[in-house]
Amino acid sequence: MDHQPGPVTIEALLAKVEGSRYRALLHDDQLRRRLLVRMMADSDDPVLREMGEQLRDGLATPAQLLSIPEYWEALRPGYEALGSIDLDEVAEQVDASADDESPPS
Repeated sequence: MDHQPGPVTIEALLAKVEGSRYRALLHDDQLRRRLLVRMMADSDDPVLREMGEQLRDGLATPAQLLSIPEYWEALRPGYEALGSIDLDEVAEQVDASADDESPPS
């Protein structure tokens, strides 16, 4: 009988990440924030870019940005998409990154 593994759980995914080059992202809040702010500031979307620049330059906090309806509307699609993340696909991507030993920057 061929037993196929079930879907990846968040615990299994975190364990996989723990053993990958992305380990630092699990343990370093500042690194995660810096990467997120950089991604936002480099975004093609002008609203996300503006938000990222304000965060990067210390002109606003995340809470202040979320209090602005236009900014919240720009973030809403990403927030809603979090619920539909395919953990199996993410696990495959983590596995695929195992060949690349350089840490994310």
